Amino acid sequence: MTTPSTVATGSPGADIVLAAVLSAHLPVPLSRSAAVTVDGHIFVLGGMLASGVTTDTIYRFEGGGSAPQLVGHLVQARHDVAAAQIGSQVLVIGGGDATVDASVESVTSQGVSRLVGRLPSPRADLSAIVASTEVVIAGGAGSSYERSVLGTSDGVHFRTVAVLPVGLRYAAVVGAGNLIFVVGGASAAGDVASIERIDLTAGTVRVMGHLPFALSHASGLSLDGRLLILGGRRSGIAQRGIWELDPITGRVRIVGQLPYAVSDASAATIGQVGYLFGGEDSNRVATIIGLTLR
Repeated sequence: MTTPSTVATGSPGADIVLAAVLSAHLPVPLSRSAAVTVDGHIFVLGGMLASGVTTDTIYRFEGGGSAPQLVGHLVQARHDVAAAQIGSQVLVIGGGDATVDASVESVTSQGVSRLVGRLPSPRADLSAIVASTEVVIAGGAGSSYERSVLGTSDGVHFRTVAVLPVGLRYAAVVGAGNLIFVVGGASAAGDVASIERIDLTAGTVRVMGHLPFALSHASGLSLDGRLLILGGRRSGIAQRGIWELDPITGRVRIVGQLPYAVSDASAATIGQVGYLFGGEDSNRVATIIGLTLR
């Protein structure tokens, strides 16, 4: 049996997460990229430009008021891609351009990229997160909506670590230790409100709660141990909400508001500051939002 989440709306003065648009911004409007923290800075990888063209760019962001700088290029242009750091390399996984791709690239801390492997099948609209010694890949779609949750330590070899009840794409994914949470997303039947917990130790998945409404295209971020769900789309409309997920109960509560409604943004942290890069409202945007805890 699943337990619906309760939501504490609070007042603006009670916000736990403060969000503000930075003076720094991306060189171009960009959405559907991947962001990952590397050696105290953030790489923003790939994505889709305002024209709808997919890009191969790698931008490095040092935090604060510094503007992101172009430092390299992916081997292949791709959007709706996932990325995570494992050891000394960043794995850039799946995504696509005109077609969905299965390739995996390894990017060095200097922004040099090379192809290293392939997923078992093409997959885009996916998420990747590090748990223990593996990168865990959840969600996405290729020829079908993917149910298998994959683990890899090198981008070459993959194993199935769990199986989702329903295939999902555009879900927000956050983690706490060996627990990974898949929040919302789009199924073949439409957007969902489910909060699914993957226990990597046991290899099990269970629905442990629900958002108050179906939500897809949101961003997941762990900020100083708090599991946050940012923006997204409700019935196709971009959202401003910042939700916190309790990993013990599966309940969510609203803990802040973004400066504007946005979906399909990429998120990463430097220290105790979170950053949300680009995304889409009615158009693609170049802004960067900084997030801090009150």
